[in-house]
Amino acid sequence: MSFHVVLGAFMIAYGVVNLGLRTFAKRPSLKLELMQRKWGERRGLVIHVVSYVVFPAVLGAILVLRGLTAAPAG
Repeated sequence: MSFHVVLGAFMIAYGVVNLGLRTFAKRPSLKLELMQRKWGERRGLVIHVVSYVVFPAVLGAILVLRGLTAAPAG
């Protein structure tokens, strides 16, 4: 299995786990609270979700696709 596929799958899992933790947490994380204090409630939430959920998942999907479509080494 290609390194890109493994790394991409890990990044997708990281994004999904963070989404679950943020969704089902009883209180917001410290990082989210700090971002909301600095950037405002809505903008801080958007920056936090994009940084910890969307970006890793999208980049992971790109890496998986790259690893699956790359020509085999040899």
